[in-house]
Amino acid sequence: MKTNNYMNSVIRTGKKDYGDVIFRYKNGILRPMKTKSYKIPTEVIKRAYNRKVNKFAENRFYITDISPDDFLNLTTTPELLNEIVDDNTRRNFVLDLDTLNQSYMFLQVDMKTGKVMGHEGRHRMLALKNAGYKKAQILVFPEYGTYKDTEYKYMTFKNQMDDNRNTVIIERIIPVNEEYMKNKR
Repeated sequence: MKTNNYMNSVIRTGKKDYGDVIFRYKNGILRPMKTKSYKIPTEVIKRAYNRKVNKFAENRFYITDISPDDFLNLTTTPELLNEIVDDNTRRNFVLDLDTLNQSYMFLQVDMKTGKVMGHEGRHRMLALKNAGYKKAQILVFPEYGTYKDTEYKYMTFKNQMDDNRNTVIIERIIPVNEEYMKNKR
């Protein structure tokens, strides 16, 4: 889409490497607009927080932002990622925000070692990536006995499939506790 007004021109790129990134001319300079970022709806976080039984960590968990590439790097191998891409293509899997907003994507992590032990959301994360999202909010469920009610400024997570493969530094891992929930109301 282009407009005639040079100062307000909008250009959509169709390059696969960048997804559907939007650029805008401002003061004669072509600049990217705000990066697409997916946030978990507050009611979904509240529903997870209020669950009576949480099989992951005694109803204690964190929230953080992660790039789709980092999530996929932590939960797949190159071969498995190719299978997921083929599966999404075969099923014509496209991003449906209504469906996405009904649940959450997560990593289950040993918070002492950073090892990813489980996950949910690879197909949805790939769809977000293909739709041009650069960040997505996920929940992090700690392995039993590894929860600390404190924010991590950063932590290195290790690939679920292979300790010697991809590690990813995740910033701002925030505990979803009573204080956090008060600020969400």
